[in-house]
Amino acid sequence: MELRDYQKEALDAILEHKRGLVVLPTGAGKTLIGIALLKYLQKHYDEVEYYVLVPTLALVKQWYTAIVKNDVSLTLGNVMTYASFISISNRSSSVFGKTTIEHAISGKNIRRVTVIIIDEAHHAHLATKLWEAVVKANPDYLVGFTATPNPYKQYAIPVIFKRSLRDLAKYIANLEIYEVPVTLVGENRENFLFNTKELGKLFEQREIAVKRGDIEKIERIDLKIQDILATLPYFVAMDDNIIETTVDVAAKLYSESKDRILIKTQRHAAANAIYEYIISKLSDLGIPVTTDQVLVYRGKQDVSKLYEQKWRILIAIKALSEGIDVPDLTYAILSSYDYGNIIGMVQTIGRTLRKTPTKNKASVYILVPNLPQYKKAYQRLLKYIEAAELTK
Repeated sequence: MELRDYQKEALDAILEHKRGLVVLPTGAGKTLIGIALLKYLQKHYDEVEYYVLVPTLALVKQWYTAIVKNDVSLTLGNVMTYASFISISNRSSSVFGKTTIEHAISGKNIRRVTVIIIDEAHHAHLATKLWEAVVKANPDYLVGFTATPNPYKQYAIPVIFKRSLRDLAKYIANLEIYEVPVTLVGENRENFLFNTKELGKLFEQREIAVKRGDIEKIERIDLKIQDILATLPYFVAMDDNIIETTVDVAAKLYSESKDRILIKTQRHAAANAIYEYIISKLSDLGIPVTTDQVLVYRGKQDVSKLYEQKWRILIAIKALSEGIDVPDLTYAILSSYDYGNIIGMVQTIGRTLRKTPTKNKASVYILVPNLPQYKKAYQRLLKYIEAAELTK
């Protein structure tokens, strides 16, 4: 297995410190570093019992495939979601303690080591159930990989290795971001503003503090608040001008380039509307397109389709916000998104950063509705990207 210089440095840092976060941009090969760690330990120990923990089932499949491809033993290995690991931890006094039958019979002194790798480790901040389970497991090696550490959260393990996109310019695609202003249809804008105002009143009544616009982690949410939070994205995602602008940008890119395009939205109905409109728009423009060239990606059940050669436009709803490798993706259009989740936006943008022999640039188009929340979110995004040195 060949590692780049910075990957070797990251591996050395892990072996030296044994516990810590590795922070690298999307496309820098964090998974490969994890694989290299497991191979190194399996070479130097009789037994290596390990867990690779990920947020989604799609990432379980991706890690499992990488482990098998690189001949890492799965005898004492597990790849699972955070939720599964928490469940196992709750049911058992220790998640470790296995020994292979051969070594158990031999009776000799076994050199063994335990490992936990947390992918997308920005989720594993203090006070989470995941972190409680990891602390309880107490592995010999504890490594977290992330491209987007949350600056507003505390982590119980230090950053032991970090490189920015600028540091790795020769390996990562150059990122360009374009703002696309959109005027919402009057009714949708009014409904959005009315509901956010009602939401503010409910927060005030229940003495709920919303820090930095992060509306995903609010405690003590009742059904009425949940209903409003679930409804808000609809007014943007399903707005006629949002869908039309999304399709206009996608059609222009499709007609000018053979490169692949990701469109991110928040509603299945919006994804379906964008799909139908794109097919119709390209046909009206006389641009050849078939239905298998436009793929609506709905999550783990469609993972294998990502690696098919047919599609040119990929429309995703909540999936593809973290971790999943998307081959040869050059363009991304954020049609609608959670304006309170900047890290989620950065993770989606990161899907475009993998460099290939024929791709040096990634272009991301962000639709910004004429709403104060989205305008502020766009500015926060730019500040985050600048602070994290995600542009060269």
